[in-house]
Amino acid sequence: MKTIYNSIREEVVKHSKVRNSVLGNVSEWKRSHYIILSEIIKDELSEAEELKGGKKFEIGNTISHVTLQRFFENDYQDKTHSDLRFLKTLDKICIFLGYKDLNDYILSVRHKKKESDGTDELSFMTRLVYDYCAKAFEFCKEFPNHNTELFKDLVFDDSPFLERISQFSKELCEKDFQLVTKNNRSNYEVFDIHVVTDEPEKKYWRPRNSGIYYLK
Repeated sequence: MKTIYNSIREEVVKHSKVRNSVLGNVSEWKRSHYIILSEIIKDELSEAEELKGGKKFEIGNTISHVTLQRFFENDYQDKTHSDLRFLKTLDKICIFLGYKDLNDYILSVRHKKKESDGTDELSFMTRLVYDYCAKAFEFCKEFPNHNTELFKDLVFDDSPFLERISQFSKELCEKDFQLVTKNNRSNYEVFDIHVVTDEPEKKYWRPRNSGIYYLK
């Protein structure tokens, strides 16, 4: 729960009502500042839909400045608090932040974390593909040299994939093929190769979804 406490505290500080008050210009809050925070929270809770029914009488719609100061300044341990008054305080703070209660806040945090983890994984895969394409371009530019060391950080040694690209590139190198990049306005985006013409002295091939490249 320690992470949740810190997260709630950070969101309170970032709340628009707090940032646009005198509290937004103070780096370290004192007793008087918690009195102001208590009033800000009281005004917001008085308009909260979640407290317009019986829940208002169950948990109340105010938080004392003493309770708020204790919540912000205490270093809570990593354990779930069973104090009902403490949980009611957290409920009210979370309602102030725009959530239904503490449970709703926790579920929202977990959902955001899952989305963030999924985004990180996608970014990693995207970066891996981009890095491979960049290395493949550098690899082709070195023809007729056969430098598979360029792929060392991207593929496993002795992998079937490396074996396939190595065999294919060796055939191109043996034929003294070269990748012409000067005065070529095409983007490098090779997913598949389509042979346009096959002449004795010059070969023309087109990477699908890209421009024409010339191989001599």
